[in-house]
Amino acid sequence: MNKILLCVALAAAAPSFAQTTVPATPTLHAGAEFKGLKFNWAPVARASWYQLEYRAHQTGDFVEVGDDFPASATSTHFSFPLHLYDWTYARYRLAACNSAGCSRSAEVSVSSLRLNAVGYLIPPNGSDGNFDGNLDLSPDGYNFVGSASEETEYVNGVEHDGAAYVFRRGSNGVWAARGRLTPPVPPFVDSHNIPLRIDTAISASGNTVAMGLPDYLHKQDDDASGEVRVFQWSGTAWTQTAVPRVTSFVFGEQVKLSDSGSALAVAFRDQQYKPNVGIYKLVNGAWQNVRVITAKTSTESCSYRGFSRDGSTLAEFCTLSQSGGNPKLYIRTWSGSNWTVSTDTPLQLSVPSSLGYDSAGFAMSANGDTIAAHIEIQNPQQRGDAQVHVFKRGTNGVYSKVAELIAGPWSHGYLYGWTIAMSGDGATMTVGDFTDNGKGTGPRAAPLYAGAAMEGGVYVYRLSGTWKLANMVKPNQLTGNDTEEFGRVLALSGSGKTLLIESMGAVWVY
Repeated sequence: MNKILLCVALAAAAPSFAQTTVPATPTLHAGAEFKGLKFNWAPVARASWYQLEYRAHQTGDFVEVGDDFPASATSTHFSFPLHLYDWTYARYRLAACNSAGCSRSAEVSVSSLRLNAVGYLIPPNGSDGNFDGNLDLSPDGYNFVGSASEETEYVNGVEHDGAAYVFRRGSNGVWAARGRLTPPVPPFVDSHNIPLRIDTAISASGNTVAMGLPDYLHKQDDDASGEVRVFQWSGTAWTQTAVPRVTSFVFGEQVKLSDSGSALAVAFRDQQYKPNVGIYKLVNGAWQNVRVITAKTSTESCSYRGFSRDGSTLAEFCTLSQSGGNPKLYIRTWSGSNWTVSTDTPLQLSVPSSLGYDSAGFAMSANGDTIAAHIEIQNPQQRGDAQVHVFKRGTNGVYSKVAELIAGPWSHGYLYGWTIAMSGDGATMTVGDFTDNGKGTGPRAAPLYAGAAMEGGVYVYRLSGTWKLANMVKPNQLTGNDTEEFGRVLALSGSGKTLLIESMGAVWVY
């Protein structure tokens, strides 16, 4: 009798939800949202939970994305770096599960959604409504500043030319303008309607913005033009202060802020029109010039190229004439106490050139330990030999070359490397080539097929032991002309997971 009662009790304790038949086959639907994807499905009979499964590559296995979803769930979404994702071969499927097992939906491709996930931002007001080639992005990827130098606004009948816009990405993933920063009206305005050039930089918090104004005229035929203004967010409004000038012919050609917002590098031209750099520190609330960096010799010419985000390293491109031609080209970095330690790193190609070499694009990691520079032969008849060389700084302060990168075979390579951006951690790099003629739109895997039009493109590299090409980014729309200059202006976040590309007056967010 006791044995019978025990069996009855065990039967009563058995789970009432135990299933002997797997759920019906689910159907998965995919859509795009800003910097990500969204999925939905209809409830499936007998399903106790769901799993979203993802295969990253052709030869990969399906793995679960995130945690199990309860039986009541019918949708999910997530964000990811669009420029680091294999849109062509990625596949998703939905598993509907119970204690008897799982049934799975058909595999879903998201390749056609790559264009719809890209963000698109333009200045929210102003007569021209275009960004015009200057961007800076905070390390967390949540703040950026962009210039709109051709924008015009009238305040009390007075014309204000040029502006910069500060955008912030909220916790909901939506970007919104948080400020329109305008320079003061110059005492003298050029009558030829020349736009007021603006260079900008932003701190890590996004609450400090530097603005270089090299065309700011204090008087007609001004032989000491230029201003630098620093804007500070007080919590309720933006206030601006002037950075004291050093003796110069043109002041504020380029500006760069440290992450802390307390160190500032300003490129300027001296009275002989040679490029120099002034370094400033914020001391007791006031900007003070603490060092001016000039060329070491009268035969040397150096121009500012980068200021590490921790404020420890400044970089220049330098050329030096040599007897017998073949001018010397090198990167000079300044570091150490008060930026007094200089290190020269030569830039050269295996192809000799009696005219020397040119260099345009440059980028560095947040601490200055990794730098990348463009180099090409200074001869228009040999265009296409452009490369990007990557260097790593050792404990002795000397940089060693670790990579030589070249354009893909589908590209002319004319301007490969004219723009470069590097993540703060030095593990992701983007190289612009706005003459790239590879076919395709949006982020995509290499190789590409060669086309006729030079629509432009951005090469995305990742460091995994060695530098490897991870992806290409092409314009969202192909117009069939060569005027977009896609890839001419780039910015990367500290982790490399947010990429900004300025093209045709808009900022594209990946």
